[in-house]
Amino acid sequence: MRLGASERGTFEALGDEALLALLLGGLAVAREVLARFPDLVRLRRATPEDLSGIPGLDPRRASALGAAVEIGRRIVSTPWPQGERLCSSGEVYRALAPRLRDLRREVFLVILWDGRNRKIEELRVSEGSLSASIVHPREVFLPAVRASAAAILVAHNHPSGDPQPSREDRAVTLRLAEAGELLGIRLLDHLIVGETSYWSFADEGTLRSPDPSGAANGYSGFRP
Repeated sequence: MRLGASERGTFEALGDEALLALLLGGLAVAREVLARFPDLVRLRRATPEDLSGIPGLDPRRASALGAAVEIGRRIVSTPWPQGERLCSSGEVYRALAPRLRDLRREVFLVILWDGRNRKIEELRVSEGSLSASIVHPREVFLPAVRASAAAILVAHNHPSGDPQPSREDRAVTLRLAEAGELLGIRLLDHLIVGETSYWSFADEGTLRSPDPSGAANGYSGFRP
């Protein structure tokens, strides 16, 4: 399947089958891919082994498909710019989800914020199964102390795609909140990134605002 010169700027109008046919060089193989992955979103997690058994998808085509998926991931995974302001858990999720939701292992991030709710830095604290012993307050708060951060936000992904917090997630959150109170560095939120949704301990009310209003939201009083 080929497009003429006047049609090459109309990719957004093409359906999934047509786009895959252009990429892979044929409708038959495009249909085989869609038969295995009816929703293109599922291709984000496809491994070379997942692709190898698709009829007509030889190694060259499989490599082209994998490269296209990775290019798309990188386009939407631009790091959160330094100095960017923070207003809600939804903003945090939209910024982090493209980089975290498809990972096959849990990754724990800490984001440092200044007193004007602007991002200072983002750091990866640990990788692997989340537990109170792996995610220690020392590793989380030491960068914040060095950067004179006013607050931190932590986030991690659930490879299962389900953001529902585990007992360990809750234990880690409470432990970090207590450490933050002692250090005078506020824990704004602990966000769990799922495949299509997220869990916010601030929105849940576990992390309360220190404002006199007593608003049960870790972002209260931290908006422009």
